Amino acid sequence: MPSLPIAANGESSQTQRISYFEAHSPQIGFGWDKIEGVRSDLWKFAAWPPPEELYDGIADPNEERNVAAQHENIVDDLRWQHEEILSAAGVDAYATTQIDLDPTQAAQLAALGYIEAVAAFAEGNVGSPPLY
Repeated sequence: MPSLPIAANGESSQTQRISYFEAHSPQIGFGWDKIEGVRSDLWKFAAWPPPEELYDGIADPNEERNVAAQHENIVDDLRWQHEEILSAAGVDAYATTQIDLDPTQAAQLAALGYIEAVAAFAEGNVGSPPLY
């Protein structure tokens, strides 16, 4: 594993806490993928959905500039940390699940409100997600 400074104080990921995060509001509200990744004292790394994103939490607290291309080593380090956290929890970071529904099942789930956002998005009735 790389040992790079990824904290504001210059610590490597091996000497500081890395926190896992996931956000389900895009998935619940719009039928989009959840957002998940890890953060350090300085960086926020969004591993999913692609493309990967990296934000400097001090210089860019509103996460307006994805700097992943400028910090490939840090992305590699945080990607490894993300995979390690998921692996420790027994989760494959790259596993995908797709369920094919017949029209009756889809209609039943839509009637319950579970796939309304997906249908609205597919029909072009949902705009960009709100900024939090």
